[in-house]
Amino acid sequence: MVCLQYTDAAYESATKSGGLGAALFNEKGACSGWFGVRLNMEQYVLSGAEEKQTIIYELELLASVLALDSWASSMNSGLQVCFGDNDGARFSLIRGSCLSRSAAWPMKYHLLREA
Repeated sequence: MVCLQYTDAAYESATKSGGLGAALFNEKGACSGWFGVRLNMEQYVLSGAEEKQTIIYELELLASVLALDSWASSMNSGLQVCFGDNDGARFSLIRGSCLSRSAAWPMKYHLLREA
């Protein structure tokens, strides 16, 4: 069985708006799940919006962690391909460590869930 997971996030620092989402596809290319979430100001602050210009790394990492957690039971056997277009988030998931203090809580959750 093959599962393809695509994640993405958006953040506009000028308006402090954006969100994250993901889609899951089976081996036949049919979409078997998806989600999209618009975040609020409290969630942006938790992701570090008051500390830095952009929080796209944190949001991309969060999208991946939420998707992996949401669909863990669908992806527990066979080949899993997880695609996100943010190199920093992807490499953090490979390494099992993160680049920012704000990203520490989703990474910790991901590592505990994965273990």
